Amino acid sequence: MAVMSKIKVLNVAATADGANTIITAVSGAKLRVYGYHLMGTAAGIARALDGTAVGAGTLSGFSFGANGDARFQGNYPRGPWAFETGVGNALVLSNATGQDILGHVSYCEV
Repeated sequence: MAVMSKIKVLNVAATADGANTIITAVSGAKLRVYGYHLMGTAAGIARALDGTAVGAGTLSGFSFGANGDARFQGNYPRGPWAFETGVGNALVLSNATGQDILGHVSYCEV
């Protein structure tokens, strides 16, 4: 069984159009997201991506109405969890043009 870090909570303010790194990569570890509450300030689609490389895999997609939200509440440490990155990858949130994503994410390093 992998060694897990303590749960961490991060405020999200992804305001740039396109890719926003919300959790930086940790060498040798996956980032496992246990919960999130995100709000889109404008209608559009946002995606959680596995890393920053061109063609990074989509972990989850969110379709927001104006001021709409998306949430997931998992159970640390057993799960379920929402998604996790590959080893050594950042968690990136890609916003639609003119859309800001605000909220928080709870995660651990595995």
